[in-house]
Amino acid sequence: MNSRERVRRILNHQEADRPAIDLGATRMTGTSAWSYRALKRLLGLPAERVRVFDLYQMLAEVEEPVLDAVGADFLMLPIDDLALGLDYGAWKPFTFWDGQTFDVPAGFAPRIRPDGALESPRVKDGPIEMRMPVGGRFFDLIPGERQDSFDIPHLDEPEWEIPAPFTDEYLRGQEERARELNASTDRAIVASPPCHAPQGYAGTYHWAMKMATEPAHCRDYMMRQGEAEAYRWRQYLQAVGKYVEVVNISGNDYGTQDREMFRPSLWGEFYVPAWRLVTDVIHTFPDVKTWIH
Repeated sequence: MNSRERVRRILNHQEADRPAIDLGATRMTGTSAWSYRALKRLLGLPAERVRVFDLYQMLAEVEEPVLDAVGADFLMLPIDDLALGLDYGAWKPFTFWDGQTFDVPAGFAPRIRPDGALESPRVKDGPIEMRMPVGGRFFDLIPGERQDSFDIPHLDEPEWEIPAPFTDEYLRGQEERARELNASTDRAIVASPPCHAPQGYAGTYHWAMKMATEPAHCRDYMMRQGEAEAYRWRQYLQAVGKYVEVVNISGNDYGTQDREMFRPSLWGEFYVPAWRLVTDVIHTFPDVKTWIH
């Protein structure tokens, strides 16, 4: 039984020969570049080259020899739009605070503070918002002047950012990439495309307060997002659905270490109807399963 067969059986609630194993098929199941280099050394593999595809979390791109060594059953469909507004494709070496050098996206050009901290935009052509201090192992948001603000942002309907349909050029490119990867491996492929399950705006905590205080506005916004994202999911899966086993529909956090971030009843009222628009579309592709962080 190969990995793809194993995963498909498990995802269809059928018995397999062993549990399926994942290392690095999503941004949420990856490993730090530092840990990855140590793992390669432990496995007796050459450790000089480590590629960091997600600089926000400093996640390493897991290579085939490592996947083989740990018995991994899943493989990431490469992501075009990377963290910190960078693009997948070209790479360059970059040396971090402890003297370790990793390959990073070629567009990475951080501002270096006098204390050695690295600072970067969060999105392409955006302001400096992210910082990795000396001794840090990931980038984090630079604290603003005000913390724990209870001012709830508001966007009128003309200001809503509704995602546009994918272009034919983008879809054909994704189809070709997925088809080639599928033909090159017997692992199950996980896609994390730029279409998602609907989210609110202004951050989770502020959106939670808005759902409690302006329910009609939030319901309309979520359903508009859901309709647009459902259309994009249908486009995407018509292109790549026959080549992937799993799609990641949300990487957001909705809980803290010990509790929910807002009332579950709000989730049921606002998220479930909007997310159902997306999942109903995905479920029309019976060989594709959803994954949520």
